[in-house]
Amino acid sequence: MKKEGLVTRIIQSRSALAELWAGVPDQKLDLEMDHQSGWSIKALVAHLTFWERATLDCRSGRSSPASLKDVPGINSDLLVQARNRTANDVIRDFHESGKQIIDEINRLEDHELQQSSPWNDGKALWEHLADDTFVHYEEHEPKLRKWVETL
Repeated sequence: MKKEGLVTRIIQSRSALAELWAGVPDQKLDLEMDHQSGWSIKALVAHLTFWERATLDCRSGRSSPASLKDVPGINSDLLVQARNRTANDVIRDFHESGKQIIDEINRLEDHELQQSSPWNDGKALWEHLADDTFVHYEEHEPKLRKWVETL
């Protein structure tokens, strides 16, 4: 995938996702929507924000792929951390992270997106960026939509 297509798809998917919770009051973003796991809309947004940065953080040296192997453990930690943050902070981070990821992708050349990702798993960089952004958003969108509809 070329840079323009990747950026467009990320922007469109992020906008569609953010529209889902746009009218939900902050205190309802904190409500546990999945009572078995304890996840709320706020926690899910924090989860998406964390993972959308993963590949670029590894590429830049801010983290390493090895530090992100325990996905269930990381997600559990993210859930706990989200409970201690305000909905406003989580939503602001989501929007700031979106700008940062688009800016970082725009600094890359198309040929750099075709190179191997920092995960060294045979995928190109653009594939991991897609997985950590719009593919991930679309994975959680039905659940998020259902939660918002129940409010």
